[in-house]
Amino acid sequence: MQKKGQEGVMITVLLILIAISAVAAVSYFVMTQVRQGMAQATDKLDCLKLNYEIVSAVRGDTNITVRRISGGEDVNVTNIIVSIGKKINSTTNPGMMESKVVSGFDRINGGDKIEVTPVLKGGITCDVRASMMVSGSALELPSIYYPAGQKLYISPVDNSASIKWSPTKDNTGINSVTNGTNNTITLVKIYGLGSSFAAGNCSNLVYGGYDDWYLPARNQLSAIYVAHISGTINKGDYAAQWINYSNYYYWASTEITTNSAALSGFNDGSTTSDDKTYGFYLRCVRSD
Repeated sequence: MQKKGQEGVMITVLLILIAISAVAAVSYFVMTQVRQGMAQATDKLDCLKLNYEIVSAVRGDTNITVRRISGGEDVNVTNIIVSIGKKINSTTNPGMMESKVVSGFDRINGGDKIEVTPVLKGGITCDVRASMMVSGSALELPSIYYPAGQKLYISPVDNSASIKWSPTKDNTGINSVTNGTNNTITLVKIYGLGSSFAAGNCSNLVYGGYDDWYLPARNQLSAIYVAHISGTINKGDYAAQWINYSNYYYWASTEITTNSAALSGFNDGSTTSDDKTYGFYLRCVRSD
């Protein structure tokens, strides 16, 4: 009887200890949540103190000027993020009424939305504290008409001077000679979005305010060559940025065999093919 009584006391003590531990754990969790909530509230208030203005963002330019117009003296801001769509650049926080030029953007387009977002110490990103829409129409990219009546837009510069068609040699079944869009989509599904191969590079490209670039199919690339030789590529608003095609071979998105894919020679206009894992030139295109 005495032994059973002792066991009962021990069980009771154990249950009490478990209950105390549970209460302590709940209390710790609640306090942690309260502290996090207070910290978040403080961060939000700090963010609301910060105000900026976009002083200059001119259609066709590559720089944006930002100025801090109020708040921030007692807020630890590590940097500000200036974005145009998916294109993001960063700079240190301007002083009060100080203007800072943020460079490295593609040419600013009419209709672009520019946003300024401060980042606090600890990597806490505030909401957008300044924004504006750039006035004017979109810049006209270089283009040809292919097929008839439809514009095929061309990157004004080479996107690579040596890139593989694919990471490995596989039978992809991508044999369209006219639909580079679908060819590129299929290639990215097979090999992913890596920029180390031609279609992935184009699919990742954000330029001129567009992110729908693709690797041209064989006949599209041949049509570009004809316009290149005849001097009929419309340079649009990118005449100053335009760099002529090199006198070498450029990848098309059309597969020829398991081991090879189509190329166009911009030295002689030839249409040929070569090993998918060899490095050749790349210039991406897009369509409306």
